[in-house]
Parts: sequence; C-alpha cells; structure tokens
Amino acid sequence: MELALDTFAIDRIALGAETRLEGRTLRVDAAALERHARQDRRIASVEIAAVHPGDSARIVHVIDAVEPRARLSPEGPAFPGVTGPPIMAGQGRTARLGGMAVILAGLPPGAENPSFWQESVIDMTGPIARVCPLAATANLVLTLRPDPVLAPDEAISAMRLAAFRIAEHLAGATRGETPTAREQLRLGPAPAGCPRVAAVIHLEAWGTLQRAFLYGHSVEGLLPTLLHPNEVLDGALTAASHHLPAIRNGTYFFQNHGVVRELLRRHAVELDFAGVIAARAMWTADEDKRRAAAFTAKLLRQLDVAGAVLGFAHGGHAVTDTALTAEACERLGIAVATLMFEMAGDDGTDFGLVQRLPSAEPLVSTGNIDALLALPAVDRVLGGNEVLGVGGHAASRQAGSAALALPVRHVFAAASPSGDGHLAGAAG
Repeated sequence: MELALDTFAIDRIALGAETRLEGRTLRVDAAALERHARQDRRIASVEIAAVHPGDSARIVHVIDAVEPRARLSPEGPAFPGVTGPPIMAGQGRTARLGGMAVILAGLPPGAENPSFWQESVIDMTGPIARVCPLAATANLVLTLRPDPVLAPDEAISAMRLAAFRIAEHLAGATRGETPTAREQLRLGPAPAGCPRVAAVIHLEAWGTLQRAFLYGHSVEGLLPTLLHPNEVLDGALTAASHHLPAIRNGTYFFQNHGVVRELLRRHAVELDFAGVIAARAMWTADEDKRRAAAFTAKLLRQLDVAGAVLGFAHGGHAVTDTALTAEACERLGIAVATLMFEMAGDDGTDFGLVQRLPSAEPLVSTGNIDALLALPAVDRVLGGNEVLGVGGHAASRQAGSAALALPVRHVFAAASPSGDGHLAGAAG
C-alpha cells in the first residue's frame, strides 16, 4: 500500500470572493461555504471566521478539528464512509492543506448537561498557545447552530458532516496546483536486525458522549483490527467526543498522528514498523476488556513484533483497557512503551496516574491535565459568547473574552493520546 501525500503549505486564510490558493494563502469564499454547509437542512445557521497564531482570539465550544484533504487519485471521498463510500484509504494520491485546520465549534442541543458536554477552548495567544498544538495553525473557525428540535446525537452528526464536507471542499482548491512537498508513504522491506514494532491506537466508544469511527462506522463493537499506517493518516479514522477536551481524540490528530508519523519516519532505518492495531476501549464489562486486550496482544504476536507503543483512549476506566493490554503483551513477551496523561493536581504534586501500570512501563507522560492556566483577556471570541463549566462546575459561565483561570483539561488536545501535544511530565 503506497500513498502520495501532497502538502500545500498554508500560512494565511483570507475571506474573499472565491476559494483558491494564492501562494501560501488560502482565499475562501465564505458565502459559498455557508451555502455548502446549509445544503443540510439540519443546520440552522453558519458563521465563518479565520484566526492565526498570535491573534488575540479565543475559540470556545470546540467540537473537533479537521485538516482539509482531497483525494486526487483515484477520485473518491477524503473521509471514506463519512463524505462518500467506504473505499480503502491509504493508497493513491491525496492533497492536504498543511499548517491549517477547520475548527468545528458550537453548542448542540443537550450541551447544558455536564454529563454530555464539557467546555473545550483554544486560545491563539498566551498560556494556551504554549500547550495547544492548534494555536500554531491557521484556523478556519466554523461555528454551526443545528436545528434546536434535533436530538443531540443527530445534531452532532449534522455538524460533523458539515465540517468534513467543508474541509474536503477547501482542499479541492489544490487541483491543478503544484504542491509545496510530496511524501511517498509506504512500508518497504526493513534491513535485517531492525526490531519489529507496532502501534496500538485505543478508540473511544461510550454511547454518544465519546465516539470514534472507522470508515464511518462506530467502533462500538469493534474487536482489535489491523490497519496500515497509511489508512490512519488518510482519513480512515474520525472522531466525535465531547468529554475531557485535553485527552479526547480529534480527527486532525488521527490525520497527523504523531506516533504513527514517527514510526514511519524511523521505518527501515532504526526499526521495522509492522502496522497499527485499532482497538476499542471503554468496554463496560471486565470480560469484554480482557477479551479485547488478549485479542490485541494476539494480533501483535501474529505480527511477530518485539515491542509496541500503546496509546490511551480517555480517562477513568479507559485506562484499565490500556493496563490490561500491557499485561496481555507482557504475558506474550512483547515489550511496550505507553503514552499516559496525568491528573496530578493544580501544582503537579499529587499522584498523577489513574491506575498504576507496572506492566505498561516505560510511561511517556502527555502532561498534567489538572494544571491551572492564567489566561489573559482577548479581543475576539469565536464559537460562542461564553466559557462554560470551567473547572468542572457546570453552572459556571464567564464572558468568553474575559481573563480567567482554566485547567488544562479544558484545552483542546493539550494532552492528546496521539503524542502531538506540547506537554510532558518531569521527575520531581
């Protein structure tokens, strides 16, 4: 499986009369994008804005982030199973608008319920900009208001679909243009002696609160499945989670998965990258957790790997899925290294792990999500007017532009399980 990934680098987004590339600037016809989104009658209103690194701007009510992609050859959907038929990703030629993201924001019905919705914020400057990867990208902010009569799940589905369609539409501006760079992504033969390794991506599945999709299909009942790394990077995985923003999966971070990218970079140089296991986490029953963990370890053994990098899917009992997978690997003689977030209190002095994971060591920290950030006031607020539920207090509301103290847990993707965050743990 071989993928030509063409990058068209974007530094600026300018709203104008037509959508086209102009050097490293993407000019966007906002009125046309609004019409594009409102072809779905479930969308009641659309607001489009652009922000850039260093802007005094805050994005609130962040749902997801998507990198604009277009499948050039063979023609087909950039997000198979979502914007078109579930054709196999990871092969042919795909264009990406590198250095930018479509940020989906807004409040679906049911967002007043803290068990369904947690506030998610991106600042383009200040302390958040130092911990949020998407503060470094040019962002087209898509604020959608669904029809208020819709059930929460249908409203979220309509909002997500609009974001994916717009991301695909924007990347269509690359047709006929010359890319900034082209990568050939493939798994060729590795020299003898390279250690054989794999990556395990745990995926969320907890009702409509936390969900991931493989080729547009919910991973609710998914047994661990082998994927080519190109599939992960080429739109096969998409996200729809609304809880604990710092550690939720986001579509942008599947498309640019840091661990997968790094293993591909080292393939046939330092190691032999065998592939990616996509495994559902957050199983309810202990027997289901153990079955999935054993199945993951079995697939790794069938791949004849010496080691694997384990990710996490979320907090709470999802950590147990990671721990059981590490134990199952240990029983089969497979070494692991594990990414894991911390909850170490405001000052980082508390015990940071939800569950001790001796079999999962060494652990690589993606950061302490309890740490407090002192945010300055900003000039612009996009996505809404208020910051909701700061610090876990669902009733709290603050003006969106105001200075405030915000826990890292509310910063979108700050401690991402993909390994793309800017935070890390340090021994005291």
